[in-house]
Amino acid sequence: MAVPRQSPASSRAQRVELAVYAFAAVSLIVLGVVFQTPVLNWIVGPAYIVSVVTLGTPLALKMARVDQQ
Repeated sequence: MAVPRQSPASSRAQRVELAVYAFAAVSLIVLGVVFQTPVLNWIVGPAYIVSVVTLGTPLALKMARVDQQ
């Protein structure tokens, strides 16, 4: 059975989404180094990742001019 090939737009959208996840993780690490508080680590940290990915992915896709499905 042949594996269906992804369209270039779909592949590009996946790369943009991966970049958003990487940005969210790296920025959380940097914020954790700058602000060393338990509140950031256990309460704000997970909410930060979810909000950056949720709000950042559509914005990054729009900036990259990738058609959202």
